[in-house]
Amino acid sequence: FVSLLRTLRVYSRIQFSRLRKFKRSLDFGWYPSTVDGSMYYSHLGNYLLLPVDYLQFPFFLLEMPPPINFGAIGSILGEELTHGFGEHGAMYDDRGKLMEWWTRFTHRKYVTGARCISEQYDLYNNPVTGRKLNVNGTLESSIADNAGLRQAFKAYRVYMTKYEEKYGIYSIPGTEPYTMDQLFFIAYALSRCEVARKRSMYFFLKPRDAIPNRFRTIIPLMNFERFADAFGCRVGTIMNPEQKCIVW
Repeated sequence: FVSLLRTLRVYSRIQFSRLRKFKRSLDFGWYPSTVDGSMYYSHLGNYLLLPVDYLQFPFFLLEMPPPINFGAIGSILGEELTHGFGEHGAMYDDRGKLMEWWTRFTHRKYVTGARCISEQYDLYNNPVTGRKLNVNGTLESSIADNAGLRQAFKAYRVYMTKYEEKYGIYSIPGTEPYTMDQLFFIAYALSRCEVARKRSMYFFLKPRDAIPNRFRTIIPLMNFERFADAFGCRVGTIMNPEQKCIVW
């Protein structure tokens, strides 16, 4: 532990010594590691870092059918990439320079959609903390959850269309009860499945005011009309409300 502490101390000194030596943010060399536990999108570098532990089940397997890979890791990638177009990402151009690039129309559309998301999430209580979902502190992430699902499904349909034009109708033996679209959404939900004791979840979620994966999974599905089409949900039911919140 002492050796690690000394190493981190030296590393911090090196990093801070670079502050006055470089003019470009990218020259500092502050890059996250691929062995970090979470995915990372950089507004300064305009890149997405994918940790290696995501390249395994249940997120991704090379031999997995396309709808499963797109539903799992595809939606997660979509969420992170959406941060480049959110309220924070709107302040940086493609080179990481501070510059607002949204048009007035884009800003109005974002504000309207964000207000809808905020009001929708505010209807639910967090069963772990016993309070309403903290949508104000997680609004941009909640918007990304919804947009990431839509973008992943769009990418999946583009891929399947090109595949079927070249090779014919895609089929997976043993999955006859489910359609390709249903498999996409099932994989999406399974990749966010979590099992933990209520006490453990309380200490994990409360300091961050984070939203449990249950709501991060269900609410985006409620807002996506293609999910309702895939499973035949009638309009006005819980999973297919008449009013849907869409930002991107």
